[in-house]
Amino acid sequence: MPGGVVFKDNKDSAKNGMLEQEKKALRKSAKILREAAKAAVPVRTGDLRKVIATWVRVNKKTGEVKLELGVYGAKKAKAKGLAPAGTRAHLVEFGSIHNKPKSFIKAPTLANVEAIRRAQAEFLPDLINLDSFENVDEEVEE
Repeated sequence: MPGGVVFKDNKDSAKNGMLEQEKKALRKSAKILREAAKAAVPVRTGDLRKVIATWVRVNKKTGEVKLELGVYGAKKAKAKGLAPAGTRAHLVEFGSIHNKPKSFIKAPTLANVEAIRRAQAEFLPDLINLDSFENVDEEVEE
């Protein structure tokens, strides 16, 4: 269209860029949480420490990105060549009749909220990069 305004739709690339930034921020947070949980877990054999893991997942229906911290199940641990210690992780975290709870997931997570915020703040400037917007007010035709 000669002399006219051409509209270029970039919403999909912007959406994907934002999704990638969210995932990067959560992965950085995941590393902090994973290390804190591994440092906090009581060690008898070291098997439970080895199966602590994090996952960054995207809900395909809603597009929501979330971070999960937990332990590998018995099947996944065996596939990775690890002892299936995750099957008793809840007994350590919440306690049992015989043992007091020794929180290695909740307590380190709450203790590291500020570190997580700092890690995620590193990715905010990329989401709010005003220099990447072109001046759209320059050419307006009616």
